[in-house]
Amino acid sequence: MGSGKSAVLGWLGELGAACLRADDASRELLGGDVRLLGSVREQLGDGVFRPDGSLDRAGTAALIFADEAARQRLEGVLHGPMVCWLARRIEALRDGPCPPPLVAVEAAILTHMGGRGLVDAVVRVAAPRAQCLARIQARDGITAQEAAARMALHQRLGLFDEPADHVIDTSGSPEQTRAQVVALWNQLVPDRRCEGHES
Repeated sequence: MGSGKSAVLGWLGELGAACLRADDASRELLGGDVRLLGSVREQLGDGVFRPDGSLDRAGTAALIFADEAARQRLEGVLHGPMVCWLARRIEALRDGPCPPPLVAVEAAILTHMGGRGLVDAVVRVAAPRAQCLARIQARDGITAQEAAARMALHQRLGLFDEPADHVIDTSGSPEQTRAQVVALWNQLVPDRRCEGHES
């Protein structure tokens, strides 16, 4: 959270990867799956829904970061369908007429949600805590206290200690980060080597 995963994913996309996001899975599922929305309503109540019946994502996020039991109930409803959503799209890309050289999945809690088996390698995108907190505040328009609470949840889930096959350090300049992404690409997809390390 706040480490720069989306930027890394964007650069991988520029190099030729097909990109998937766990956030897109939840957004699509919660935007159109009536049965899933019904299950969310059963678990979290009417308070996280707008008058038109759509899910208030900001309100839901605030609730689950403040209420551990609510978070666990939502995860019980949502994580299985999210993993299936990602699995179907990875399979479609792999078996399509023009398979990409790499499929990159942005998912902060991939292992926690039961999706580690979907990927061949895990890349941790990392930055110092203070830098991540500042990025979260700027991105989400929340207070320092709220940002710290969200990071604390990720700490409790063990995300900072989860084993990774590769690490991208985003504490430096964008150019330095992109150079690491290019080096990772060349390691993972050596037959599609990219020489350019400049933006």
